[in-house]
Amino acid sequence: MKNKDQIKEYFDRHREEFDEAEAPAIWKSIEAELPKPKKEEKLVPLRRVWQVAAGVALLIGAAWIYSLPKEKAELTAEKNTERTERVEMAERYPELAEAGIYYQTKIEAAGEELKGFSLEEEDLEMIQILEDELEELRASLGNEADDQQVVEAMIQIYRYKLDLMVDLLNELKNEKQTDEDIVVVPL
Repeated sequence: MKNKDQIKEYFDRHREEFDEAEAPAIWKSIEAELPKPKKEEKLVPLRRVWQVAAGVALLIGAAWIYSLPKEKAELTAEKNTERTERVEMAERYPELAEAGIYYQTKIEAAGEELKGFSLEEEDLEMIQILEDELEELRASLGNEADDQQVVEAMIQIYRYKLDLMVDLLNELKNEKQTDEDIVVVPL
């Protein structure tokens, strides 16, 4: 046991010499062999990504709606009210809805053809008078005692308007043909 104590004493006395001699060289070689520390990657669940994307989309949509001019919102509301009124009118007066669709289609086609000609002011005024009368009747529909007469009057105005436009087209086409038939011969 004495022998162990002597060895221990020897190492205790010379410990600094042992530590200084080999420590730096050994630690450098050990550090070189160690794997480099990796950055810890944080995984984000896909569900969370979708939640954030949905939230951003909602915010953008809300900001866009809020930024719409009030006039545009009022026009949209007015158009929706107009559509609702037309649907209700079509449900209450199916014959008017059917006649209105038929005549409006024909009137629009005649109007497209008339765009190719120059119309007189009287003709334009007459078409506008019929359109104004139609609007007045449409507004009074539902307020009159006998709505059937109003419906018949509206259909009659559709007919007058279409007949007027067709007559104008025929006149203008005939004028154009007679102008083309005239041949000017120089003397």
